[in-house]
Amino acid sequence: MRADPFCPRSWLAIALVLAVGGGIGCASAGRPPDGPEAPVVGLIRWEGVEGVKQAQLESLLRTRRETWTPFGAPDPFDESLLAEDLDRLEEAYRQEGYYEADVEADVEHGDDPTSVVIRFRISEGAPVRIAARDVEILGTADPHWPADAAHDLPGAIGEVFRLSDYRAAKNQLLERFARAGFPDAALEGGADLDLDLGEARIAWAVQPGPRVVIGAVQIVGLATTQESVVRARVDLARSEPLDPKRLEQTRDQVFGLGVFESVAVVPLRGAAPDPAATEVRRDIEVRVKERPPRTFEAAIGYATDERVRGRLGWRHRNVSGLGATVGGQLRASFLGARAEAFTEWPGFPNPETMAFSKLGLGTEQLETYDADEARVEFGVRRSFMGFDATVRYAYEWARIHNVSDAAKLVLDEPERTTRLSLLGVQFIRDRRDDPLQPTRGIRLRLNTDLSPTLLGSDISFLRLGGEVRAYYPIGGTVLAGRLTVGVIQPFGTSRANDIPLTQRYFAGGGDSVRGYRYQHLGPRDASDDPLGGTTLVTSSLEWRFPVWRDFGGVAFVDMGEVGLEPFDLRGDELRIAAGGGLRYTTPVGPIRLDVGVPLNRPDDSSSYRIHLSIGHAF
Repeated sequence: MRADPFCPRSWLAIALVLAVGGGIGCASAGRPPDGPEAPVVGLIRWEGVEGVKQAQLESLLRTRRETWTPFGAPDPFDESLLAEDLDRLEEAYRQEGYYEADVEADVEHGDDPTSVVIRFRISEGAPVRIAARDVEILGTADPHWPADAAHDLPGAIGEVFRLSDYRAAKNQLLERFARAGFPDAALEGGADLDLDLGEARIAWAVQPGPRVVIGAVQIVGLATTQESVVRARVDLARSEPLDPKRLEQTRDQVFGLGVFESVAVVPLRGAAPDPAATEVRRDIEVRVKERPPRTFEAAIGYATDERVRGRLGWRHRNVSGLGATVGGQLRASFLGARAEAFTEWPGFPNPETMAFSKLGLGTEQLETYDADEARVEFGVRRSFMGFDATVRYAYEWARIHNVSDAAKLVLDEPERTTRLSLLGVQFIRDRRDDPLQPTRGIRLRLNTDLSPTLLGSDISFLRLGGEVRAYYPIGGTVLAGRLTVGVIQPFGTSRANDIPLTQRYFAGGGDSVRGYRYQHLGPRDASDDPLGGTTLVTSSLEWRFPVWRDFGGVAFVDMGEVGLEPFDLRGDELRIAAGGGLRYTTPVGPIRLDVGVPLNRPDDSSSYRIHLSIGHAF
């Protein structure tokens, strides 16, 4: 076993003790501190909170409880901030329908002169509830008015009168008229509150105005792009009702061409219509600004697993003004190199899809094997039920060599040339707020690949896989989680040991289960070289928190298992690692330093591993 001079387990234990200890404080009522140094807030307590979530109230406070941090000092207690907090809390209760709520705060000084306890005492009172809501539509009846305009609006009769529901109901009511072709609809009236009775009576009058239909559609700002390319993405027809949602969809479709910096779809207002008119025509202007046609990219970095790595890329957009893109990139590291050329054709074969093709050549030099690969791929991509859906076909040639003798005893002919003909489908749904530094949202990926000998494959198998990543904000921190699963099921005359090394699952390393060597989690041969598997399950839970300025910290638990046979997970091979790390925010993503400690490591693995890279682990 390797010597362990840094003793990371001891570091981790000390950090946990300090982190937990810094969050605990106590005080008893007594005299204020005599010393000249202003105290900090050691603890915040709440009494009487029932109708509003305590977390919502805590998020409004500018008075902060002391927490442990390795940099800087906590802010001192400020009575003026506390007074402002009381006003904010009472306003929050009014927003939630509690108009008679009374909020007070007691500041308690204990034996420790450097710390105080703040106790918020809240008398909520009875909330105001909705007693009635009447909606009247003014003007001559029009068959195009939305029949369900006032149905199922937020804030039903009998519910607490919350301002957020009140505003949402107004917006939803006007949106229903706008989607029916009345974007100029106006709403009058409001809510009468009787605090003695605890009732709110809402009375609204809607003035729809004339129905608006689309006139001519003009495209402005084209320099090199052919107008027909944009027209194919403009899904607006003359004389159809003007629907703001349709305008947004048109903007997204035009922007999806990838050749414009900005796109705006604007209804043009002409002269004031005749007050007696029941229908008006409004032209639409699609305003675009083209992006520079060519871009070059270069990047260099370092990761523990790959060591020095680099990337060069080139992209030419809007070839011949047709909206197509061609480009290429070269990636290289100590584990191999890959060159790729690609094309993208937005709007082909129809306005909702994008066709693409790729040609790649690569080489890998891994611990278990070396490989030379060539791959050609083409397919189409489009939005489908909220997913980014892709259907593709790929033909792949791979020559695998320099396989260890021990691996040859376990796998069937691993050192050979294979040809695979793959049909694939992939669905991705990304609802994260930021792809580089996500703080909330979810990303879901589902994929399948079919490799039948009927289409020219040397080996028949079906691959199913998926991954979910979720991010949840907690105060100023983020709880992030990831689950990845996959299985390769051979069929026909093919067996699990026939699956080529280039297609097998591997785990372990800085982007997988930290604390283990790159690709060393799972089956290994007699020479300790990883064999990969046909079943994979990995998961991670990570708490991300700020430390100081652009520095952040993480605490994580990773686990995973790789099975040699399909659906073969034994449980006793599940490997778990825990640890922590630092992050430094940059425009291209955080610089990451992690220390992972295996919690149930095999006897022949090291007691810790350090991972350095750019970007979050997930």
